[in-house]
Amino acid sequence: MHKMKVCFESVILVMLLSLVLSAEEAQKPGFRGKIIPKPQEIQQGDGMFTLTEKTVIFVRPSTSEMKAIGQYLADFLAPATGLKLKVKSPWLSKLSGIVLEIDPSRKALGDEGYVLTCTQKGVTITAAKPAGIFYGIQTLRQLLPVQVESRQQVEGVEWTVPCVSIKDQPRFRWRGMLLDPARHFLSKEFLFKYIDIMAMHKLNRLHLHLTDSQGWRVEIKRYPGLVEVGARLPNFSGKTGEGWFYTQDDIRQIVTYAAGRYVAIIPEIEMPGHSGAAQDAFPEMLCTSPLRNSLCIGNDRTIEIMEGVLAEVVGLFPSPYVHIGGDECNKAGWKNCTRCQTRIRVEKLKNEEELQSYFVRRMEKFLNVNGKMLVGWDEILEGGLAPNAVVQSWRGVKGGIEAARAGHDVIMSPTSHCYFDYYQGPKESEPRAIGGNLTLEKVYDYEPVPEELTPEQSKYIMGVQGNLWGEYVATGSHAEYMSFPRGSALAEVGWSVREGKSWADFYDRLGTLLRRLDLMGVNYRKPDVMRVK
Repeated sequence: MHKMKVCFESVILVMLLSLVLSAEEAQKPGFRGKIIPKPQEIQQGDGMFTLTEKTVIFVRPSTSEMKAIGQYLADFLAPATGLKLKVKSPWLSKLSGIVLEIDPSRKALGDEGYVLTCTQKGVTITAAKPAGIFYGIQTLRQLLPVQVESRQQVEGVEWTVPCVSIKDQPRFRWRGMLLDPARHFLSKEFLFKYIDIMAMHKLNRLHLHLTDSQGWRVEIKRYPGLVEVGARLPNFSGKTGEGWFYTQDDIRQIVTYAAGRYVAIIPEIEMPGHSGAAQDAFPEMLCTSPLRNSLCIGNDRTIEIMEGVLAEVVGLFPSPYVHIGGDECNKAGWKNCTRCQTRIRVEKLKNEEELQSYFVRRMEKFLNVNGKMLVGWDEILEGGLAPNAVVQSWRGVKGGIEAARAGHDVIMSPTSHCYFDYYQGPKESEPRAIGGNLTLEKVYDYEPVPEELTPEQSKYIMGVQGNLWGEYVATGSHAEYMSFPRGSALAEVGWSVREGKSWADFYDRLGTLLRRLDLMGVNYRKPDVMRVK
């Protein structure tokens, strides 16, 4: 009897396994499900669901956030399909149409996971949190014909969704991109477009490098001189500034727009290095040496000004994280500055590395009191790491390993795989870049969790970020070219599970995504094989 039971259970297990397709099997030619980033599980059904003028978007529960998500979907579908779908709140659990439903029992999916089920009667997306519903919509978007990306009505297309069941959630909670408007200013309108591209890829952090020696790009009302001087400096191309900066109203609009697409804006106010623009506005922040670029930490006025800046920044950006840079600080000026050397003696510091650590700790304490966490590049490890700081590892992975072993959260963005200001192919055939070479395939092959870490230490790896520094990126169009499809590859690194990843499979799915980017007007770089006509 026991043997018969085991045999029966084995047969049932085989039957169940035969119904569940791997992501690779479900995305064979003929199945419209070439999704990036790749979902964890896909089960293909029979038939299609067709959107019509009678289709309704139902949201449950009827909260303002869920209604906004439902309206986002309706607004997205309208231009290409010509359908003006209504958003309603259902009283019944089983309805036809598109159902967006929060299900508290789905806690195992985390904050961003979702389940999408499409039958011939309709589509249902369930999640534990609204972010999961939003990411389910991004998957639904990629199940529809590519023409849905058009911003004008397309005739002759049947707006169908293949019957399918998808269960999905991200591997990492931080899936970011960096833009650098400090070196070359990027318009608010371009940021809106970039955020939309990120949202389709399920990228959820936009890190804005707002200040550097070439420019100060955020309005600080208590210190208007920062933009009066810092926003009019020659940019990296040497062109005289024309007051290029984001007003506080601009920032609020950017933050609100991004929040509606579940992208958090991470502000970076660079200190104590890369601070020439701030020093031009406030010469008292120069050392007695004087050496432009690194703030004078020995001057109490420096601490006062930078805390005043952060006081306004924390009110503008809801994200719990504020980045202070901390990289490439030229300490030579401190060695010859009487005020900095006095600070070292009074605070009983050993050297200039500990002086930088002293400053970072002061800034972290201020941010913590104001409900924020400090993020810094891996140089903040030098001289001793601030107690609660998040480390962004860029000079390889060593800093990330050290920070994770010490129990600190880590964002991985080593130059080897995550610096999108590097060339993408032969130098002579590419726009001018800062150097190096980072191919699409190399980005895709990146593994963010170093082998040196134990499973417990690996939990501190928050995720990955692609960094597009702006020295040679003067326009939004150029930023798109440098960002995608390398950003598409990084999105899959950050979202999809490591097991079963395949460059050939990704490349096969990429062709469909690029057709979508074409319709979105994105100036992406064509992968090398696709460049051959």
